Amino acid sequence: MLDECYSVNSSVALSTVFLVLFFACSAVHVVGEFLEDPKKQRVHFASKPFLMPLLIVYYYTSAIEAGFNVNVLIAFGVALGFVGDVSLLWPKKQAFFIVGLFAFLLGHVLYVVAFISAMNAFSTVPWWFYFTAIGFMGYFYVSFRLFRPYLKEMLVPVAVYLTLLLTMSFIALAVVVSATVGNVRQPWYLFLGSLSFIASDSLLANQIFRKPFKYDQAIIMITYILAQFFIVQAYLG
Repeated sequence: MLDECYSVNSSVALSTVFLVLFFACSAVHVVGEFLEDPKKQRVHFASKPFLMPLLIVYYYTSAIEAGFNVNVLIAFGVALGFVGDVSLLWPKKQAFFIVGLFAFLLGHVLYVVAFISAMNAFSTVPWWFYFTAIGFMGYFYVSFRLFRPYLKEMLVPVAVYLTLLLTMSFIALAVVVSATVGNVRQPWYLFLGSLSFIASDSLLANQIFRKPFKYDQAIIMITYILAQFFIVQAYLG
């Protein structure tokens, strides 16, 4: 009995430690955005590769602590975020940018599959929900029209990515209004995570293809970190 209590307490402490480390590393990374080069670059390379691994370990230890099953699709989605993060340490190199774009795109595919699995079927979604698709299509139209003159050979990849990103958000909202949510314990966190992803990726696209503004990278990283955290937290409650 004593061993069992010790095991549970150790698990609780461990998940808390990794959560604190995740947010501490996130804070260091964001603060680094306000520094000048070469200090900024050193902080980037020292903190960014650890963000998603810490979040994955937090998810795993928290799930074990609570007796939940780890959703493999979500875990791999976050892992692909790590691949994207490392690739985008060199955002001006097109090859690395494409690798990062593909990693995040595949991560969104895994999130979409996980969200759909939570609902079992779209029959559990009320009929009026489908009218919300108008808002997502409107955002696609405005965004694509805004960025299209700057995309050149990246036109099709960005269009595909934006479509998938908005589809993920649409399905996350579907989970919120669905009669079944599977192992999603906080459905609204999924939708908040998807909106944070939209904000982060829209700002990143503006930075790369149009005209960056001062400290935009700090906002990009804050919204991205919150996006991944909200999605993980939705499965922990």
